[in-house]
Amino acid sequence: MKHFSKTIISTLIGTGLLGSAIIAQAGSNDKKETEVISFTESSITIDKALEIALTTVPGKAKAVEFDNEHGKSVWEVEVVDSNKLIHELEIDAASGKVLKQKLDYKD
Repeated sequence: MKHFSKTIISTLIGTGLLGSAIIAQAGSNDKKETEVISFTESSITIDKALEIALTTVPGKAKAVEFDNEHGKSVWEVEVVDSNKLIHELEIDAASGKVLKQKLDYKD
């Protein structure tokens, strides 16, 4: 009887963990779907975002990424300037406005 109880408890715990994993995966898919929709509806293309970043900070683009932060679509661009400093810029994907600009001291 003890073995049967342990089996039932183990099964219930496993089912609970599986359910939690499925819910977490569904949440992750929702975020990705929202980001894809935001990307396809953004009026600033990757090329335009790079142009804006390089006009703001002359240099070479190191990385560019599309992101949806707090419901706002942005392009995150890293630019290496002539002094080998890395600048991080956040560009509004709807308007092209530079929302943030900072030096990256980590690299």
